[in-house]
Amino acid sequence: MAKIVSYPDSAYEALVGGMEIIHPVNLVDKPSYMTTYEWEKFDLNGWRRWVGKNWHFTIYTSIAYVIFIFTTQYLMRDRKPFKLTGILTTWNSILAVFSIVAFLRTVPEFIHVISSPNGFHNSVCHWYEKNESISIL
Repeated sequence: MAKIVSYPDSAYEALVGGMEIIHPVNLVDKPSYMTTYEWEKFDLNGWRRWVGKNWHFTIYTSIAYVIFIFTTQYLMRDRKPFKLTGILTTWNSILAVFSIVAFLRTVPEFIHVISSPNGFHNSVCHWYEKNESISIL
């Protein structure tokens, strides 16, 4: 049987215009339909609070990324291209393995949610509980 873990501070707290917004998220500790591993557990509520308070870092990071891309293009315009075939093949292989593992870990949760009563509506419109192994998603 799945045990729902609810913490006293398990709410997403962010200040928007001086108003506190709370979206409770309960995590399912041990779902009956899949095994969760210790390395998959993620402090969802802590990160949600941090991102809510530090959302401006995403703006700064995006601006720095755009500047980096255009500056690098400008600096590399007269240079010969690097030969990165081996590195890119390795990167794509690792990315493919990661994607397969993520797919295999996500499918049981997806099937569980969609096959529950009113599953599609609840998966899009409501967030009653989350499995700890996919709480980062």
